[in-house]
Formats: sequence, structure tokens, C-alpha cells
Amino acid sequence: MSNNIKEKLSSVGLVNSPRGSIWRRWDIHIHAPGTLHNDRFKGDWDGCSKKIKNTLPAVSALGVTDYCTLDSYKEACHPKRALG
Repeated sequence: MSNNIKEKLSSVGLVNSPRGSIWRRWDIHIHAPGTLHNDRFKGDWDGCSKKIKNTLPAVSALGVTDYCTLDSYKEACHPKRALG
């Protein structure tokens, strides 16, 4: 494995650990603000971001769910959102 790949994996905590297996929380189904169905945040991106950041155990990966559009996924990935 190249040093560049090792550095990238290490930066997100994906390298062999002397502790052995590490459990991480992944939430692979969230409805982001602005979704066409089940928008519990009513367009409030700051509230959504705070809820995710304050969740324990911490969330390591997210999957944004929307219906027939990529709008809320694209918004979640925008650098100003801190979700992606």
C-alpha cells in the first residue's frame, strides 16, 4: 500500500489499530432538511448539523435519503454544511 493511501486512511481513522476492531456508528438513512418526504428539520440545516454532531455515540458516516431528486444530497455535501 502506498504512503499516500496510508495517510488518507489514517486521517479518517481507517488503519490497523493496536486495540483490534473498532466499532463505529454509521447512519445510512437520514432525511436531510429540504427532503421531499419526512423533513423533520423544516429546512433547518444548522439544527440538523448540530443534532448529528451532538449524537452519541458519534456518527462516522451518513447516507442522505431523498426521493426522485439529489437536491438535499447535494446540499448536504456542500462545504458550508459540514455534513459532507
